[in-house]
Amino acid sequence: MGTPTKQFVTVVFMDLVGSTALAQRMTLEQYGELMSEVLQVGYLRVALFGGRVLQHQGDALVCLFDGNKVESALRLAQECHKRIHEIGAAQRIGAHLQLRIGVATGEVLSLNAGVTLAVYGLPVNMSRRLCSRANPDMTLVCERTYQASPPEAVFSEFDGEALKDFANENVYEFHWV
Repeated sequence: MGTPTKQFVTVVFMDLVGSTALAQRMTLEQYGELMSEVLQVGYLRVALFGGRVLQHQGDALVCLFDGNKVESALRLAQECHKRIHEIGAAQRIGAHLQLRIGVATGEVLSLNAGVTLAVYGLPVNMSRRLCSRANPDMTLVCERTYQASPPEAVFSEFDGEALKDFANENVYEFHWV
């Protein structure tokens, strides 16, 4: 194991809405095909926008961008929301797929743990909380991400419940013009 390194990053946490219900109404083979396409969309788009997939857990992806690449992280979110609706396996069974996405920017410690990069810090936790608070087809961002966003990005204040463990954090819903 290496020495922990402090980094300024943007973390994107994406989760497929209703995946358990989908799994219950599909055969295992159909669900496997669907999840393969969902992950392929995520992995390919993360690479396209210059990020890195840290891990995937079932249908969720945790992605990492350099902190100065907030625009790339937001474009990833926008593109994944769009592409998830085009997945062939879902269309064949009449399923409408939706994502929830949380984006948080800040300092983390990263550590090479064997072949895996492990990242620890509040942006990781916050991106998960933002994702869980988002409605389907919604991207929520924290204050720091909002402040670092390009001028063409449009936001509205999120009027939902406060984030667990981040009650004083301002939360914004992200949109592009």
